Amino acid sequence: MIFSRNNKFFVKISLLLFLSISSSYALNFQALKPVSQKLLLRLGAVGSVTAGTGYLLKQQYDRRQELSYTINLMWINRDLQTQKSLFQDKEDAFAQSCLSNVYRWATCNPKSTINLWFDSTLTPEHTVKHTQSIIAEHMKKYPRAAPIILKDIRELAHVEKHPDVFSDKTPVYFRADLLRVIAGLETVRRSKRNNCFVYADFDVTPMVKKDLFDVLTKQNLQKYGMVMADGGELPFENSFYMLTAHAPNLLKSIELTLVELNIYRAYNALKGEFYHINHHKIASLSFLDKMAYYSLTWLLGANTKPIDHLQQAVYDSHLWMFWHFYHTQKLGTLKIDANTMYNEETNGLEPFGLDCLRTDLSFEANAQELKDVILKDGRNFRGTQTWIPTKKIECPPASMNYS
Repeated sequence: MIFSRNNKFFVKISLLLFLSISSSYALNFQALKPVSQKLLLRLGAVGSVTAGTGYLLKQQYDRRQELSYTINLMWINRDLQTQKSLFQDKEDAFAQSCLSNVYRWATCNPKSTINLWFDSTLTPEHTVKHTQSIIAEHMKKYPRAAPIILKDIRELAHVEKHPDVFSDKTPVYFRADLLRVIAGLETVRRSKRNNCFVYADFDVTPMVKKDLFDVLTKQNLQKYGMVMADGGELPFENSFYMLTAHAPNLLKSIELTLVELNIYRAYNALKGEFYHINHHKIASLSFLDKMAYYSLTWLLGANTKPIDHLQQAVYDSHLWMFWHFYHTQKLGTLKIDANTMYNEETNGLEPFGLDCLRTDLSFEANAQELKDVILKDGRNFRGTQTWIPTKKIECPPASMNYS
């Protein structure tokens, strides 16, 4: 049967009248196929429906679009330890504080899952089993809290492929900073588009879902794919971050300029070929300038051993990563020097510092939206005004102490 335009209008009106007087349609909405839901949403938006059909249907439909999420914490040992549990002994005050925070995240987010990451290579089996038994006892007392699952970083593909980079041969801060990024990247890539990976250090105050996903955070996740912790004077802090798959180019930037870059750097450092600044530049300095450079390095407390320069490498790389992302999104221009625009095919990773921390990279915002947000909320980082999507969290001030 072929409907005329008037017949179609009559069908729409009939459906609206039926939905307006039905008391059960909202309950059955979730059971409908997506195509049917969208049709009803369009119908509910036509005209004025006193019973609020359009609003109720929209509310039901939006629930399908909400992000699912996991909370992720990570404990990485410096080297092989003999502790009773992941956090030393249960009676230890610091261990109690760490466990307490894990439990609070579980209580605050009962519909989520709490992943507690560890390194099985540097953690004895009895330690893992004892930690699991402690957590299991707690979960018996609080059955409504989110499940807490121990996850081994050795199951991550990048870790499996590069065991030396993630061994006790490299600094623990470097490993911890890079592993939290890799865990998020691999998890998000395997999951559905609307899944969010939330990472938090143990000293970050747990948040409930509505505080995690406030309006601005959801907007930034939708647009940029990632939100980090507000760094106060600095543009960001990596003690907390949220990651989704909403921005595919961001995931590519993370892979290239956070993960691949720093794995390559680690191999260079293990060979004794990683420096604070480009070693060719050091070699070209005059004798007096060289003395000034090494004196300044010593005064700042930085050990000149190549492996120790990795401590801050991953943290600093976040800025290059966002610049690379903005560049691919055509929000601005990434330059390898004052006159040369970055080209991934021809330049690769070289401009990001394969053998040194400091680079000549610079970035200039082109899009008005990015210019505006830098002008309003930009922070100075390494001499450049920049902006990274962040949210305020509660945690102790960041420390540069690597002891």
